[in-house]
Amino acid sequence: MREGRLNQAKSEYPDFDELKVNFDPFHNLITTMYEANRQLEEYSSTPLLSSATAYEDIEAQVISWQKTLFKLAKTLNENHPDASDAATDFKKKVDEFSLNLPLMKCVMSEALLEEDWNEIKKAIDNLDLDPQQITVKKFSSEKLADKVIDIEEITNRAEKKFLLGKKLKLMKEEMKEFKLTTVPYKTETYVLKAYDEVNAKLDD
Repeated sequence: MREGRLNQAKSEYPDFDELKVNFDPFHNLITTMYEANRQLEEYSSTPLLSSATAYEDIEAQVISWQKTLFKLAKTLNENHPDASDAATDFKKKVDEFSLNLPLMKCVMSEALLEEDWNEIKKAIDNLDLDPQQITVKKFSSEKLADKVIDIEEITNRAEKKFLLGKKLKLMKEEMKEFKLTTVPYKTETYVLKAYDEVNAKLDD
């Protein structure tokens, strides 16, 4: 801008673009590691049923970090092996946390009712378990980590019941709009009129 006012030729900075290209991987690495480290601590310490972040968003974020760190390690490997190693090492931390995702998905499922939690308590042999206080850091001490398969089975059954309940509720609301009309048929007999539409909804 100053050069324009003084009628001077505009200075060229051909190295800036190259500098940016070279610097971006380091910037991405630092910001990714900082943000991931902060959020991993939050995800690990916050009671899962009180989390402001939905499970689907946590899973998506973890996968995104894994992909970013893998690409950065590959990009930096040739000319900056130390930085590449840092990306690889931190990815191991994210990978380790990702092992908790299946159990987190179960604990955070809205389908789990009191009866389901009672079944989980029996499966893990911990009747004092308080679902509201479960955190990732407590998975081992609360005996949850050793019973992932059992907990997944209980959760899957609960989610099937939950989905069925939602469908039944929706069907009841939709059925309110239907009117069953009878018409005379032969002597002292009646048949339903327009039954096909109602039957189709029941089939669904």
